[in-house]
Amino acid sequence: MKVLVTGAAGRLGSVVCQELVRRGHEVLATDQRFISGLPAPLRLADLRLALAVYPLLESKDAVVHLGNHPSLDAGPSPQAVLADNVAMNANVFRTAAELGVGRIVFASSLQAMVRLDQGRPTEAPYTLPYFPLDGQAPLNPGSNFYGLSKEFGERTLQVLAQCRPELCCTALRFPKLVNESFLQRIKQSQAPSALNWGEGLTYLALPDAAMLVALVL
Repeated sequence: MKVLVTGAAGRLGSVVCQELVRRGHEVLATDQRFISGLPAPLRLADLRLALAVYPLLESKDAVVHLGNHPSLDAGPSPQAVLADNVAMNANVFRTAAELGVGRIVFASSLQAMVRLDQGRPTEAPYTLPYFPLDGQAPLNPGSNFYGLSKEFGERTLQVLAQCRPELCCTALRFPKLVNESFLQRIKQSQAPSALNWGEGLTYLALPDAAMLVALVL
């Protein structure tokens, strides 16, 4: 399968590229910044510009869209995180639909369905529909602009899938994604106190997240 991976220079993107190439897919990677060592050709592009997206998706069978600001603190401001992520998602999703790309896998977040105050846990009691959460939990990001950007992305995919039944869309609501050093601290009972309601009280190792993407694809 010919696959475009956006956000390929990120922590998850680089691992996803490795996993997809290992499984025999023909991968094109894209990001705003260059990194060496990717197992796939890397093309620099700004996904906020619609004209930059069309040549990347031409003749592709699928797109794994990871190219967003990864948290509320990753952008210059909450407003920029919301605006940039919405622009990137809209451009990638609409272009994929127009060019006949058959599959879209989108890296959403648990923060799309857990109500937070500007990305931080609200005061107890927490307003959860039920617990443990699953993929059927309703969207409810509160005033968290990062979560709102993911909510908009999921709703955009819903609309496109309804308009184009041949388009297969999947939104993966990832929790906190962690590397091997974090897992070692977990085993030694020295993990940072970063697991909160905003991440569903859980985490997922990066290789497992990449395997999930590949299996869904």
